[in-house]
Amino acid sequence: MTAQNVWESNFKAVLHLPETSGTHYDSTPNSNIGTPQGGVTQGDAGKVDGADTFDGISGYINYGTSTSLNFGVNSPFTFEGWVKTTESYGAILSQRHDTDGGAVIDVMLGYDGAVRSAGSLMGLVRQSSGSSGYARVTGPIVNDGNWHYFTLTRNSGNTIELFVDGISQGTASGSESGGTITTNLRALGSERIWVQAGFGTADDRYLNGAIDEVRTSNIQRSAAWIKASYESERDYFVRWGNQGTLSGWGYRKSHVINPSPGAGTNYQVRITAYYGSGTDSEANVYLNGKSRTDFGDVRFTDDDGTTLLDYWIESKVDGDNAVFWVEVADDLSTEDQTIYVYYGKSDATTTSNGTNTFNFFDDFSGDLSKWSREKTSGVYPQIENGYMRAGGGTTSSPYGHTSLGSSPTYSAFLNNAVLYRARMSLNGIGEVAFRGNFAANTGYKDRHDQRSGQGQSFLKPPYSGWGFITGAGADGKVPSADVWYTFEITAVGDTFKLYRDGVLKRTATDTQYSNAGEIALQNHYGSYTDYDWVAVRKYVSPEPSHGSWGSEDGVSATYYVLRIYNTVADPWRIRLRTYSDSNVNRLGNCTIYLHNGGTSRQIYINGGSYVQQVGDWYDLAASGTDYIAVSVSANSQGTSIIYAYLEVIISNSGVSMLYKITFNVT
Repeated sequence: MTAQNVWESNFKAVLHLPETSGTHYDSTPNSNIGTPQGGVTQGDAGKVDGADTFDGISGYINYGTSTSLNFGVNSPFTFEGWVKTTESYGAILSQRHDTDGGAVIDVMLGYDGAVRSAGSLMGLVRQSSGSSGYARVTGPIVNDGNWHYFTLTRNSGNTIELFVDGISQGTASGSESGGTITTNLRALGSERIWVQAGFGTADDRYLNGAIDEVRTSNIQRSAAWIKASYESERDYFVRWGNQGTLSGWGYRKSHVINPSPGAGTNYQVRITAYYGSGTDSEANVYLNGKSRTDFGDVRFTDDDGTTLLDYWIESKVDGDNAVFWVEVADDLSTEDQTIYVYYGKSDATTTSNGTNTFNFFDDFSGDLSKWSREKTSGVYPQIENGYMRAGGGTTSSPYGHTSLGSSPTYSAFLNNAVLYRARMSLNGIGEVAFRGNFAANTGYKDRHDQRSGQGQSFLKPPYSGWGFITGAGADGKVPSADVWYTFEITAVGDTFKLYRDGVLKRTATDTQYSNAGEIALQNHYGSYTDYDWVAVRKYVSPEPSHGSWGSEDGVSATYYVLRIYNTVADPWRIRLRTYSDSNVNRLGNCTIYLHNGGTSRQIYINGGSYVQQVGDWYDLAASGTDYIAVSVSANSQGTSIIYAYLEVIISNSGVSMLYKITFNVT
């Protein structure tokens, strides 16, 4: 299956850069061809197709002097493309004039001739014969070795706007940024006037990195268009791939997890499943009485519908609800991700597994082989009746301090969260260390103190000689004796928070200990603190959030071949339309339709002939997901090919897109 944009007349130059040698051809009729010079490697792996890699010494692409890339007074434009680098400085795209130093359209890395900001994307525009009245915008750091999508626009005036990865980084206006801009030194990977004049450093003048899919338009592209273009070029606007279902399960619902910067892959999210009926929202989903009462048939999959995700059941009340932690495999740093919850299989039993789900986990159902008994009091700490008892505490010196550290198997706690279920004896003081190093006595710990007037607090260091962190002493909210509570510590940088049964109890800020370390389960003063289970998970602030839930689908053998995901805040209208085919007469029945709860038949072949070649418009909600599904039967062996357009109109933006899709039916 392939997809391809169809370009419109406002594009004045489109350099895909797929050529492995020689000239780079312009996909528009304007002949803005690119000629590689110096240290350029063609045909490297790109973001969209092939890309060019520049050596940072002499390599650049000269893309000519056509008048189609000159701009008149108050004439708008848009420059866009992809860049990948780990360098701090360099020229990405530059349009200058060999005898007029005023004319500038530059997209730069780290230095734009006016301001230095290592690794940051920058845009600067000045009209011909200008001197100091430029407009410039500095964007974020992009030299992380990943592909980033840059866009520089000018409106019908003197205001420019810089975008990175589809997001605006701000606007700027200059007294000399709205006039005519006539250029004849145009390059990717080099600032040619700087090279001629010896301006800046050698690093400033050339890019050490890669560039792909560069396009120029003679209009100002809208923010919605830029966002949609970004999503489409990173192959997320439309996601390709087969999607199946879990065999034997009766029902499923889709669920969107919204991203948060830095979350990455394998992030754990909490979902509560209710046995009865209700309205799905946030982290709550209702199974409508169709699951097992013990929730043993509940499973979670990736967005392909079949790849199982690890999960662990924190707690459950049969016939009422179960609290799950699910490890989301896909990257939640920048993109919404979809998962499925399956249910409705009467003979299934749970596959709950905390060790597979979390960064570190122990429910004390076995031994203490994951731990080091760092500080002991008699036989404690030890496992008793399925929980770990940190016992032997006394109310007189030396108080029987015990500590069970995770260093034999886990010392990677830094910016994480640790959850645990614990109960304290009368006058017991339970404490959990994090970022700990027992030998060096470094790190922090929380405290839940059962003594009158005490409660929750943060202290440092965790093993001896501790004291309260400034502003984080006891809160006076004393936990009851011999009552189980679920606690959670979150740590990001110098900020720590302590929750009890989901309610924030204490916040602390401290910068002293910034290295990763172990966790340790402790008790002193009172007789014991019991720990039922402990789990370490990933944590960023803010966390990925829960998005929409799909409707309940009965699981069938429908073959979903394409996912369509609306990445913008406006609704879409979509439909399919055939434009060619091959060998379809062998198809007894072939239905291609859009599906997400309801269905919309788009293309229909019966008895080898078309009954329907274009579908009705189908509404796709903002941030919504839909699927193209195929149901097919054939009268003979062979391969049939159906060529179709996916037509997309983005409401409220004037943006439309057309994708070519090839269905190979074998």
